[in-house]
Amino acid sequence: MKYDVFISYSRKDYVDENKQVIHGNIISQIKELFDANGLTYWFDEDGVLSGDAFAPIIARNIKDASIFLFISSKHSNASEWTSNEIATAYEYKKKIIPFRYDNSVYNDSVILYLARLDYIAYKSNPSKSLSRLLSSVQEYLKKEQEKQEMKRLEEERRRIDEISRQERATKLQHIREHIERLESRKYNLEKDILSQEKSLTDARNEKKIIESKILDLQEEEAVLLGHYKDLKSTNKDIVNGEDTFAQPSKRRFKLFDFIANEWAELKSAMAVKHWIVNCFYSLAFLITTLFILFFIIQVGGESMLYISQLLTCLAGLLGLYRIIKNQRDGLVWLFLSLCWIDFIVEMKATGILATIVAYVLALVCLLIRKNKQSAW
Repeated sequence: MKYDVFISYSRKDYVDENKQVIHGNIISQIKELFDANGLTYWFDEDGVLSGDAFAPIIARNIKDASIFLFISSKHSNASEWTSNEIATAYEYKKKIIPFRYDNSVYNDSVILYLARLDYIAYKSNPSKSLSRLLSSVQEYLKKEQEKQEMKRLEEERRRIDEISRQERATKLQHIREHIERLESRKYNLEKDILSQEKSLTDARNEKKIIESKILDLQEEEAVLLGHYKDLKSTNKDIVNGEDTFAQPSKRRFKLFDFIANEWAELKSAMAVKHWIVNCFYSLAFLITTLFILFFIIQVGGESMLYISQLLTCLAGLLGLYRIIKNQRDGLVWLFLSLCWIDFIVEMKATGILATIVAYVLALVCLLIRKNKQSAW
């Protein structure tokens, strides 16, 4: 329990030898003054029964009081207990108010604690001294209360600042965690994007491979389609049992079918070759055809020479045709045409050179067929 005032006094100033309260004693006057003004206090009303056992109680009540009031008198200055109480109050840093009931000198053991303190003299003006004591106690308690309130407010402010600091720290931690989550999410998104880009690149490469395979299959389909048409035509002839020699009226149509099939097969063979090869072959055909026309127009004298030239061109033309159809015997016809050139001794050098160039181009084209799809 907290007290406003701890009253340190000598019991001889409060009761007589018969332990009866002295009428009009100073302690009773102070008690009545404090009671009338609502001040709480503590004092040893029954006296010290046992010093060793009572000392902790005295010390605890001095510690719980805000003001230490020392009633200085002849008896209290001679008391060892009051000296100990003053020393304890000084140790606890209590507000000490000396109230001099008489003009007796302070005890030597406490004079160092009280010598510089302002005191209240009772003998000079009793009523005024009590009023001054009341005002001193009230003023100090008010200041003490203000200090306590300031201390409480300061503690409250510190507590609020600590809460705010903790809240800021918590919010900052949440922000950091959110940033870390965003960074992790960003890393995962970038990783997913790289993975998707890689998958897209793989898909594009696979698409190119598939498109290349489709082109190869289309080329094979074109070749097979030509062979299939030839086989179908042959099977049809066998099934129908048609004899071209027995039925001369149908030979003409069979010849047209043969030409159509050969043309389809030729187109299929041309489709599986590189476009440069086709250009070279077309050039070779054009040169050979021009030679044939030239020889036909020039037919007249020297018939054996022109016949040899015509046979040479026809053999070369047949060789080129067989080569386009991916047949190895095309080289045989080209070889024969080159051999016949040796008999044409009077042929102009430009014509021989042009023919040889055409054949060389045809042979070179054999080496650059597309995807190496060749019987060579």
